[in-house]
Amino acid sequence: MADLLTHLCSAYLVKRLSVQRGMTFCMMGSIAPDITRSLGFFIFKLDPSITLFEERVFFLSFALHTPFGMLLTSYFFALLFPLRCRKLFFWNFLLGQWLHFLIDMLQLHWGPGYRWAFPFSHHYHEFGLIHADDSLLYLPVWLTLCALAWRFPPERNKKLMPLNITTEDSA
Repeated sequence: MADLLTHLCSAYLVKRLSVQRGMTFCMMGSIAPDITRSLGFFIFKLDPSITLFEERVFFLSFALHTPFGMLLTSYFFALLFPLRCRKLFFWNFLLGQWLHFLIDMLQLHWGPGYRWAFPFSHHYHEFGLIHADDSLLYLPVWLTLCALAWRFPPERNKKLMPLNITTEDSA
């Protein structure tokens, strides 16, 4: 759970300190790789009499945790939106997924790491700067940074209020 909050905080900070449009899509994208991987894991572990099809679903859930898989999921989920929203969704969802991937690349995992170039290469890479379980230790820092970004937004974001109501409209 701390890992999901870390990814949500990173997406929030990037969008809060830059252009806020599409923040929800970016935050959704930042947790999507772990959610797809978890769903595949639960499908795989649910039934002891696993079939070949279910093993492929399990493998697919890990393939979606790669840059190529992220590009595909952003594209296919964007098709579910009206034409006028697709571009906004695609780029923000992809940004969230890429932030997720880059944060995960900083971690040191018990396993072999992540495949940057899957399906074109099966080599694993990671930077190994922090341990994967240390996200719990850094969570208070992430939450503090988010609270500060929320409390003291950049000048260009100060006029915005929830539900896109400007300060002039609320008076």
